[in-house]
Amino acid sequence: MIIEEAKSKVRTQYIEYDWWLEYCQDCMCLGHETEKCPVNKAAAEAKKKEAAKGAIANDKQKEVTILAARPQLVHYYVEDKGSTFATYMTFVYVFNSGIGRKDIWADLRLLHASMGDQQVVLGDFNTCTSFDERINGAPV
Repeated sequence: MIIEEAKSKVRTQYIEYDWWLEYCQDCMCLGHETEKCPVNKAAAEAKKKEAAKGAIANDKQKEVTILAARPQLVHYYVEDKGSTFATYMTFVYVFNSGIGRKDIWADLRLLHASMGDQQVVLGDFNTCTSFDERINGAPV
């Protein structure tokens, strides 16, 4: 804090608090920070649920069924009601560790063995195609 004294003398006074009262900028309540606001959390969860339905799931011409959800993948069956098109879709986000990668390949093999129709696998496999893609050459 800057304090102006007589004769235009200015000094700085440092203030230390034993504790700091948490205050939420969103709901204007004491006792929690904005990042931990229960109002925000509920609104964010509702927004997430609505977004999860997505445009495809809300379309009456298509049916999306979640068949499996695992830490590194979500597996769907998508069917177009207006045609004969149907496919399995698997969205992946592979862990960075080598041990985690082994799990995803075992899961993908198991899913592939149980399907006879078309299938699409897409996502982030966290794989480098060359040494230059690594950060400072560190193993990924």
